[in-house]
Amino acid sequence: MRFGCPATLGILLQVAYFDIKRASTTVDSANRFVLNGMAQYRGVELSASGEVTPQLSLIGSAMFMDAKQLNAANAATFGKVPDNTPERTAGLFAEYRLQSVPGLALSSGVQYVDKRPVNNENQAFVDDYAVLSLGARYATRVAGKLTTVQAVLDNATNNNYWSTTGNGLLGVGAPIALKLTKQPRSNSDRRLQRCRPSQTLHSATLGGGRKEGESTALQEHSL
Repeated sequence: MRFGCPATLGILLQVAYFDIKRASTTVDSANRFVLNGMAQYRGVELSASGEVTPQLSLIGSAMFMDAKQLNAANAATFGKVPDNTPERTAGLFAEYRLQSVPGLALSSGVQYVDKRPVNNENQAFVDDYAVLSLGARYATRVAGKLTTVQAVLDNATNNNYWSTTGNGLLGVGAPIALKLTKQPRSNSDRRLQRCRPSQTLHSATLGGGRKEGESTALQEHSL
């Protein structure tokens, strides 16, 4: 169920309520991946997006969720939070288009994820984390064609965090990385379409060599 309405200053506000039941899985005592009845995910999602001023755009969202496993036949997981499921997540992203330099825009965003259980028995939790991104893009003409060049610095503070967890494994979050892209635009489209596939010029990993999604066996000392 979702409700939305435009507000003042060109901001769109949306509220969504969800109540979802779906099949749950777990790893049993014999280390087998098996079905574990149903799990319920219930909560509220809030979002706001739009133009605060002609130069400033904002997108913000937050989710508050109550998730639990419903298989009463399994006392070890009944009523527990499904693995890798945060109770809260939030994000805020902004873009500012400079009047003094036509075509240039600066952006920043932060994404927050609450603590999450490492398994369905909730024997331990990984810490919450926040990741900061910074960016800039410039729209100009190259060889007479409208072109946008964009630079994005992901995980700008090189924060160490677990991106995913579950089934006895931990996934390592991506380190600081700089990405440069070049995006052509048609003459008939003056808008900056960030969702259009782009041509990657360069991507450099600046951190300590870890890769996103890299997993490691779950050990007590790693928490």
